[in-house]
Amino acid sequence: GRHPNKRPRGLNVDKEGRFSIRDLMWAWGHGEGLSEEHVLTSITAHMFHEGSGGALRFAIDSDGKGNIWLRVLPSRGSKSARHAPDSAASSIATRPPTAS
Repeated sequence: GRHPNKRPRGLNVDKEGRFSIRDLMWAWGHGEGLSEEHVLTSITAHMFHEGSGGALRFAIDSDGKGNIWLRVLPSRGSKSARHAPDSAASSIATRPPTAS
């Protein structure tokens, strides 16, 4: 995540704040007895801030080689979140439409 001291030991995060689902599973998920599918389902279920009108907490992306990359986005109140461009990433998952 955003805070290095709160990351699972051994999780490799790149300079853009991304890490692969494989690294997350190696560093944390398998030790918790979780499957990759369970972790991704949980991430997508919790990827939006509640009551925020759809503000993303996490970005999920793929690199075309079958690798899934995750990124924890800046908190809603952070300076970088307030000044981030609307098109921060071209393939970040978007919130599905809600039923009326």
